Amino acid sequence: MTSTGERGAAPCPTWCVRSQPLEAGDAHRVHSSASLRVGPMLMRLCAAAGTSTSVSGPPFILVGHQRYTLYEAEALIDALVQLVDSGLEVTPREGA
Repeated sequence: MTSTGERGAAPCPTWCVRSQPLEAGDAHRVHSSASLRVGPMLMRLCAAAGTSTSVSGPPFILVGHQRYTLYEAEALIDALVQLVDSGLEVTPREGA
């Protein structure tokens, strides 16, 4: 992790794209990555901000409004790959 902002501001992980440091009085204290879009869905990496010396919770993935732990997101990736692989076995590629 790297620290951004002035003394007393919550340190931001390197992936956090907040332009302002998280101060102790912030109502919404969340570190957030840049968004990725897949179709109509937005995804981002987040973590609850902690005190001036730490991040208070482990990172999590937001897919739309659904929150996934990193382990759940990894399992979702594996499941999607299996489904895509199965679908490609029976579906010819366009232009092939």
